[in-house]
Amino acid sequence: MLIDNIVSLTFGVLQNSPNVRDCYEIIFKSSEVRRGDLFVVNDDNSVDEAIRNGAYALLYDCDMPISDSEIAWIKVDNVDAAVTKILRYQLLDYGGEIISCGTVFLNIAQTLCSDERLVVLNTTELEAIYKVIQKLSYDSILLLNEQLLSSTIFPTCKSYQSSRKQHVTLVDGFLFQSSFLFNGIYYDQQRISPLLLPYLENCLDFFKFKNLNYTISKVVLIEHFVPLFVNKALKIRDFGATERVVIFESETRLFDEAVLFLKERASWSKIVILIPESINIIKYDTLEYRVFNSSEDIIKQLQTQTFNFALVCHDSSIKEQFREEKKAEQLLFEL
Repeated sequence: MLIDNIVSLTFGVLQNSPNVRDCYEIIFKSSEVRRGDLFVVNDDNSVDEAIRNGAYALLYDCDMPISDSEIAWIKVDNVDAAVTKILRYQLLDYGGEIISCGTVFLNIAQTLCSDERLVVLNTTELEAIYKVIQKLSYDSILLLNEQLLSSTIFPTCKSYQSSRKQHVTLVDGFLFQSSFLFNGIYYDQQRISPLLLPYLENCLDFFKFKNLNYTISKVVLIEHFVPLFVNKALKIRDFGATERVVIFESETRLFDEAVLFLKERASWSKIVILIPESINIIKYDTLEYRVFNSSEDIIKQLQTQTFNFALVCHDSSIKEQFREEKKAEQLLFEL
């Protein structure tokens, strides 16, 4: 990319008269800079390393002395805004589709799709966005999380609207397992809750409409409304082996649906809902609600509460922490 083009796109000011005329990759970490790259400066201390590694241009928004007059020093008002303009410019060469969708749809699509044409972007981090843009080909379909969508970078993005031509027909369903028909094929006892079947239907319909390859058996890897079967000591057990289940779900809309789903499908059971104080959800008189203030608090409450189902409103990171802590506790119990 020509230095003059970078200056024009970013409304920057070239602080010197460099010997170089263009640069290659955009790099955000000084240790990854190679000869000919444009380095985005977020830390003054990284500039020297970037120059030693061969940067041809520096993009920055703070005051700093020019220590190498042979390379381009481009000062802008705001580095992130400048990079955003460059990314938008690079997308002009991409003629494929850019589609926004909900978090659950995106996660299911990312889990099941086995087609390289589908590229998923689920972050606002500029470095990650840049790397994704570099991978796009003429027939790629770029799928974005609508909650993280930046119209500044993706002005041509369209929201996904399901055609609903391909339907998932539930044949037999339990709380966390479903048997269903799709596209004339019967899928027996798949590890996916009937709660998620409308989302799965939209996703499979999307795959068929876009002629994308997918693998149904990967539904067990979907990170939504996933049951963790435990005993009274909170030791993790095999799927279906106990009558105590902990479920982690962070997507607020799906969490509301999950509460109602358990209320209607497991009315015989003791259900405890664990939520952070800041969340606003629909509450039912027949269910027990508990507020937590930390991941440690979640563990303590699960240890002291009597329940058949504990639905916890938190992201997947706490689930992984819960698994690790329980493994450590299992060793203590066995000793």
